[in-house]
Amino acid sequence: MTSPAVAARPARPAVVTVAFWLQIATVAVLLVLVGIVVFAAVRYNAQIDEAVRRVPDADPAEVSGERSGNVFTAGTLGAPALLLAAWLAATALPLRGGSNPARILVFVAAGAQLLLCFVQSCGGLLVIPLMLGLGGPDYDPALDPEFDGTDWEQSKFLDALYDQGDPEAFFAIGGIGLALVLALTLAVVVLLLVPESGRWFRPASSAPVPPVPYGYWPGHPAAYPSGYPAAAYPPGHPAAAYPPGYPVAGYPLCPDPALHLAQPPAGPWTPAHPPAGPWTPAQPPAGPWAPAQPPAGPWAAAPGAGPAGPTPGGGPSVEPARDDAGQPGGNDAAPDATGPSTDPGSGTPGS
Repeated sequence: MTSPAVAARPARPAVVTVAFWLQIATVAVLLVLVGIVVFAAVRYNAQIDEAVRRVPDADPAEVSGERSGNVFTAGTLGAPALLLAAWLAATALPLRGGSNPARILVFVAAGAQLLLCFVQSCGGLLVIPLMLGLGGPDYDPALDPEFDGTDWEQSKFLDALYDQGDPEAFFAIGGIGLALVLALTLAVVVLLLVPESGRWFRPASSAPVPPVPYGYWPGHPAAYPSGYPAAAYPPGHPAAAYPPGYPVAGYPLCPDPALHLAQPPAGPWTPAHPPAGPWTPAQPPAGPWAPAQPPAGPWAAAPGAGPAGPTPGGGPSVEPARDDAGQPGGNDAAPDATGPSTDPGSGTPGS
């Protein structure tokens, strides 16, 4: 069984080419964002070191908390961007070549990106009620027995850390880059969903699937019969055969087959042919299934050329006995016109 013929893939549509380059641009923007996140994390860690140098008696818990927060922020922003960039870069070339699985993976990446942005935004919004729940309106730090009177906002370490520069510029650049990535990804998805792109990624076969020529699946009938059934005779009729005496087709016979058979001497002892009776098998009626008569040929026996035989259904021979001269004998013999009868049993003188 041969596989169905597949139509030749047409030329790549322009929308697919544009989607490919937009995807490459998305990868580039994501890599730039990853670089910005790494640079901001390294810079902030250096600022922590500078603040510790300025304030030698800084609280170690504050220093450790700032360092942990720096690593967590860098991982939360940089790891998803790096993973998305690798995903889109791996599917760019197969997408340009017409791979439908690569097209589906691009859709999955776009959906994951939207979901991640939604989760991050919701996570930021959930922090606000959490912070509001920690401190109520009736809270007075002076009444807290564990409060030592030191205001955490006036910590020398934090003042030295925040006086080195405000990283708001990096957050602004990151926000613009994230919006640009979302716009580019949305454009790629729209270009890959147009009907022209869909027809190019899923070319139709040029011919329908042919039937199974030499076999069929188990449990299913064959598409075409393997052969015509043999013609059967109607019930109650014997099988057709050539009558006795006809030559077999393909073998020439002598014109007079009786010459090759030994003939018994004729006499009164010759057995008579049995008469027909109710037990004699009937001849099959003629019909469309009866065999055709063999064609006449140079070797076929001429009609009536065979030896004379007794007539079917006849009795004993009634031919009168003859004497030595060949004349019929007995009382049935006609009188000789030229002389007396020579029959010794006639009682006529002259014997």
